[in-house]
Amino acid sequence: MNRRLWTLLYIVALALLLAGCEQMFTYSPLSWAARDPSKLSDDQQVAYAQMALSSGDAETLQKAYDAIADNSDPDVQLLASQVALGASGLNEAVENIVDELDAGIDEADIDAGDILGSLDQTYLQAAGTSLAAAEAGGADISDTDYLLAAASLVLSEAITGGGTQSDLEDVIDTIDTLPSTPSSYSASQSDAENAAYFLSQASMDIDDIDSLLDMLNP
Repeated sequence: MNRRLWTLLYIVALALLLAGCEQMFTYSPLSWAARDPSKLSDDQQVAYAQMALSSGDAETLQKAYDAIADNSDPDVQLLASQVALGASGLNEAVENIVDELDAGIDEADIDAGDILGSLDQTYLQAAGTSLAAAEAGGADISDTDYLLAAASLVLSEAITGGGTQSDLEDVIDTIDTLPSTPSSYSASQSDAENAAYFLSQASMDIDDIDSLLDMLNP
């Protein structure tokens, strides 16, 4: 598999694990999951979304995102970005990869196209849209949040291009060869351009991503 895709998935896995652990000690992921969050108050919808992070279930996360997507609070938009990433199916994709590696499958035999085909592009893009809204509202955004949003948009752009290994490579090359880094997120820009912006806000570029992979997988 492409080394840079491995890096993106490592970042996502670590961030989702940490988010889940933070919530796991506070909420039970059982009784609330069947509730319809659209019928809850704003505060209850936010609590539902926080609990959804610990569940890792894409369908539950989709309901949670849809419930809070229009909330104007910048901190809720930051939460929405994190929820959208899980709602895209990345949780399951990462879990499936881990299972395959545990079963003895070589990482080189895992097809990036299969991973991209399992993801919901709508929520990948929503992760970026919500983070941009959080940023515009003055939310305190971490480097990890920027990296997660960048990862989601890199994957989304690859899906737009056709969803194959070579399409992912093309996205990476596009970001790497942009004449200038966009100065802000914009709906009129491509997912690749917006990914480049988020990477710049996290003070990272494509070469840094390669270096990160070397640290994570020496």
